[in-house]
Amino acid sequence: MLREFINSLIEYLRIKNPVTITISTKEHKSVDGYYTPRYSSDDELVGHNIRVYINTDSPRSIEATIAHELIHAWQEENSDDAVHGRRFAYRARKLENNFALAHVYIPWTDT
Repeated sequence: MLREFINSLIEYLRIKNPVTITISTKEHKSVDGYYTPRYSSDDELVGHNIRVYINTDSPRSIEATIAHELIHAWQEENSDDAVHGRRFAYRARKLENNFALAHVYIPWTDT
């Protein structure tokens, strides 16, 4: 079921490159998820790595955390380097509304 949900998010955001998602126990106290792009040796974007931490005090669910990090993947594919800027917040609201999620974007945290 989680796999179908993730695939729906990827399709909705029109992410073209492969996405690898790793779920692990809480290692880093200041984040609940982390995104890193994968580039080839000739600087071509070839994929996305997302790590989601469990056992966190964050108000975000695992699903909302994955959605949040997938927006970063969208940003990488679309040359949007505003991290948590206006376009990020817009996409987060769209995902919250279309996928019944809460806290994809948290203004007091994601600044």
